[in-house]
Parts: sequence; C-alpha cells; structure tokens
Amino acid sequence: SGRASLSDMLSNNGQFDMNLNRLQAGRKAKLDSRLDRLLDIYHTNPTLGISDASRLLNVSRQTIYSYLEQLEKAGKIRRTGHGIEVLE
Repeated sequence: SGRASLSDMLSNNGQFDMNLNRLQAGRKAKLDSRLDRLLDIYHTNPTLGISDASRLLNVSRQTIYSYLEQLEKAGKIRRTGHGIEVLE
C-alpha cells in the first residue's frame, strides 16, 4: 500500500534518535574540549582579553562570553577585576 508500517516508522525513529544522540555527544565533546582549552588559556594568562581568547579558539567574542558564563556557573572560574581566575 506504500504506507510504512508502525514498526518500520518506530525503527526509523530509533535510528534517527541514535544519530541525534551521536550528534549531540559529538557537540558536547567539542564544547567540553573548547571549555578545557579556555581554562588552560586563562590558567596561564589570566588577563587575556576576550578578543584574544576568541581568536585563539576561533570562535566569536559572544561565544567566549557564553563559555565564561558556563564555566563560572560550574564553579571553575571566578572573574576578578584583573581577569579570569581559574579555580582548581
């Protein structure tokens, strides 16, 4: 009849979910890697400017602000009047 059976649709959905999970895991790994790299950068150079950090990571300034916000919420950094303090 040309219509997919319910089991076919569920099976395709399962495949879609697996691919989506894999994609999300890949994105999370990339984000974690960038956040780790940003921590390393600020650990060695706490007064580095946002523009320089964005160039080093090859992302926008807004992305750096977002990453710093995530790191601060996670308790990994503290913004001081003189730069970024990486908390051990």
